[in-house]
Amino acid sequence: MIGWEIKKIAKSKTTLIAMAIFILLTSIMAIIKPTLEDEIKHVNEQYETVVDKRSPIVIGKENFNKKIDGLVEASKSKGKDSMEKGIAEDSKKKIENIKDNEYKEVNFWKVFSYRSTHPVASFFMLIMIMLIVSNIYINEKISSVDNLILSSKNKFKCLYSKMFLAILIPVIFYSAYLGLEFLISIIQYGKPVNGDLQAFRIINNFVLLKGDPTIINYVSSKIFVMYLVLISISLVIFLFSSTLSNSLAVISGGAIFIVLGKVCMLLKFLPKKLLIILDKVNYIDMLSYFDINIGMNWGQISIFGNNFDLINFSIGIVASIIILSTLLITINFKKFITN
Repeated sequence: MIGWEIKKIAKSKTTLIAMAIFILLTSIMAIIKPTLEDEIKHVNEQYETVVDKRSPIVIGKENFNKKIDGLVEASKSKGKDSMEKGIAEDSKKKIENIKDNEYKEVNFWKVFSYRSTHPVASFFMLIMIMLIVSNIYINEKISSVDNLILSSKNKFKCLYSKMFLAILIPVIFYSAYLGLEFLISIIQYGKPVNGDLQAFRIINNFVLLKGDPTIINYVSSKIFVMYLVLISISLVIFLFSSTLSNSLAVISGGAIFIVLGKVCMLLKFLPKKLLIILDKVNYIDMLSYFDINIGMNWGQISIFGNNFDLINFSIGIVASIIILSTLLITINFKKFITN
């Protein structure tokens, strides 16, 4: 069933549009990079970019030493709230766990990490997902095939294969994107080395980094969360696709769902704790400031007397949206069959 569904989607016009967007995205991201650890750039009063011409090794050592100094300073913090205490403890841990107290080349990892969750990539992914997933069930309604599906012996397989496809589409697109950017980054910066070193080496806001993960663990955790975010959005769009009557309504519903959390933040009369959660879990800010939030220490939030890490709690909400969407889709399917 799933193979037939994939073939059907592959032949659609929306898939061709999505593929064109994917090629454009890959091309754009191939030329986008952060300021590397062995570079120093700044904009002068004339708004011109000034580049430090010293040796990359010299600059790399200088930047690394600045990070060490920053961690030492943060470790001395006597803050009383959970965020400041967490930053101080994590900074001490990072300093204690340094294996090579010198600059090491990590340009590949910094670039790949930057590209893997860049806001441009995220929003292009959203467009592709909305284009394809919004039509998964709508096309059956338009062609009146939905009634044939619901009356067939394989109706359950057919319906659930469509839901599985809504999960598979973001996984396929994002995995393909990561694979291509991984190869492009290798061509541009060489093979990935020193991935077992501490992640603070490739992060600009290194003081906020929660715990002391390795570079590979940090990048992998970011990518995993991005998969969750994209799958959650895809399932919600599919839920609309199985409920609404045309793709325009589905896309509109999906867009409203994505911006809903951001809009709710404007309602200042809402409880303070809810606004704090919305600040981290709304999809607009989550995708726009992914590297600033995911894997970082933003303190804890108390819910019913229990303290939860704010970022982990937000990720838990995204996972809950996946579970709830799957449940609602299943209920919808049962209603279709009953009716």
